[in-house]
Amino acid sequence: MHLWLFAVLDISTKTSGNILSHLDKCFHWIRCATTGYNHCL
Repeated sequence: MHLWLFAVLDISTKTSGNILSHLDKCFHWIRCATTGYNHCL
């Protein structure tokens, strides 16, 4: 039971981490598009 709970917590933290890094990439490209691509390459 406890192992199952830890597995669920582990998956949820990894998923939220992936979502955060994905959003971070999106914001990075939005920033690049609005400020100019030259400093992003």
